[in-house]
Amino acid sequence: MTVWAEGVFLLNASLDYLLLAGAVRLRGGRPGKRLIGAALLGGAVSVLALFPPFRGIGIAGAGFLLLVLCAYGLSWDGLRCGAVFLALSLALCGIQTALAPMTGGLIRTAEGFFLRVTWPMLAASAALLYGFAASVSGAVTGKKPRLIPVQITAAGKTVRFRTLLDTGSFLRDPLTGRPVVLADSTVAGTLLQLEQQDLRDPCGAALLLSRLHPEVKPRMIPYKAVGVEQRMLLGIRCEAMSVGSEQRAGGILAFMPGTVSEDGSYHGLTGG
Repeated sequence: MTVWAEGVFLLNASLDYLLLAGAVRLRGGRPGKRLIGAALLGGAVSVLALFPPFRGIGIAGAGFLLLVLCAYGLSWDGLRCGAVFLALSLALCGIQTALAPMTGGLIRTAEGFFLRVTWPMLAASAALLYGFAASVSGAVTGKKPRLIPVQITAAGKTVRFRTLLDTGSFLRDPLTGRPVVLADSTVAGTLLQLEQQDLRDPCGAALLLSRLHPEVKPRMIPYKAVGVEQRMLLGIRCEAMSVGSEQRAGGILAFMPGTVSEDGSYHGLTGG
């Protein structure tokens, strides 16, 4: 039987991506771009496994750990996602075992017994697992994060992004007392062409905006969180703002340097 390395690579990369993304969905997040790189790595490892020097449980285990680190990073949450990914992989094996009688059962070779599976059946099973994970998103965490869509209009642009509802956040504009929506540097770059280094100097950024876009009325927003010293954030007044179904004319948006979500599933926080 001839095995094409290209086919093995594409099939395993596709399966790895669906299972990696399914683990993220079960944890309540949204798949990020780094999962694509991890899936491509998984495809490459599967091609190496075709050659005798790279076979064995030890090599397979090392490949799995490398895949998880590449996909989720080295953190407790990453390890939890890795555990969910392992569970989904075992579930895929279980599905193929259950379907083995339909595809001819076991194959006996000089190296032992193997399940007879078809590539379309593998891909379909992985897709169904991902669909299941997406339909019960957040089930593994026990509490699904509540993501709220936000749309703002300011400086002649309209930007849409998702925020995480943080019921413990009570960020307010000291000038008006209005609640403040917190956005990360991604939104600042899209809306105002500001970079992270600009947001680290909110006073300088406010002076710059006062010259370029005086209509946004830049201001300083005091910010303090657990374990973080009080600091100032750049804030602006939006021409229009909608937070979910709520309309906030003249709503206040503040920017923090950096990102608020590790997997890119949201780009801001809304208070309780």
